[in-house]
Formats: sequence, C-alpha cells, structure tokens
Amino acid sequence: MLPTPYHWLDNPDTCYLCFNYGTVAVLRLEAGRVAGTLNWQGRSFWFKAGSYRQGKMWVERWIAARGNDLPSRPVKPRRRSREKMVLQALISKRPAAEVRVPR
Repeated sequence: MLPTPYHWLDNPDTCYLCFNYGTVAVLRLEAGRVAGTLNWQGRSFWFKAGSYRQGKMWVERWIAARGNDLPSRPVKPRRRSREKMVLQALISKRPAAEVRVPR
C-alpha cells in the first residue's frame, strides 16, 4: 500500500504514478507488453511487465522497499559547456561571438 501522497492516474494506454502531482512512474503498452519508467531521486529505472497490474505492483513494492525516502530531490542545474553553446549557435545560425555561456 502506498502512502497518501501517491496516487495512480489510469488512462486507456498509459498509467501514471504521481506524488503530489509530480510524475514518479509511467507504464505504457509496447508490443503487447507493459514497459515502465520509474524516476527516483534523479535516476531513471526501466522495467518490463506482463500487465499493468503486475507493473503497478512492482512499482509499489519498489517504493515501499525504500521506506520514507522522497521520490525526487532538487537537481542542481548543469552548466553548459562552451562547446555545446557554439554547437547550438551553429544550429540556430547565430555568430559564435554572440553566444554567451550562462554562469
């Protein structure tokens, strides 16, 4: 059984597990099997299940095994490197001299 802030949103082809309206897990039907993604503390875990019921049960057990951990923690923003900024400038057709690296 999941704690109160967790709840499932069921759609015909996708199921979402939400924690205070932030998505923690997604279950989708792919090639006759259910494929799922679980996002926990900045990491993504991929899994396959035979049915939505089996996928939901796996996610609920996985979360219960972690105890009182929160599903997400604040992620530090990554700095963009100069190379990425120049590549982005080339794609957007701006001169590289106009591209500034945010600090």
